[in-house]
Amino acid sequence: MQSSELALHKLPPQYIEAEQCVLGAILLENDALLKALELLKPTHFYRDSHRKIFEAILDLFVTLRNHLRGDVDKAA
Repeated sequence: MQSSELALHKLPPQYIEAEQCVLGAILLENDALLKALELLKPTHFYRDSHRKIFEAILDLFVTLRNHLRGDVDKAA
């Protein structure tokens, strides 16, 4: 194989176990999402399923935050 063919077959850097650990920590620890958001974006996940899970968690977090802020505004 020539070097140009090798470049086409190389995978981008990935660490699937680390992705799994991050997602697991977010599900188990309340503050883990905020810590993860300091460093990670959905595009940082190599595995598509992990990216989708992270995005879903973010969507739920934003929805819950907005809902709770709406309730706080109504009570004031």
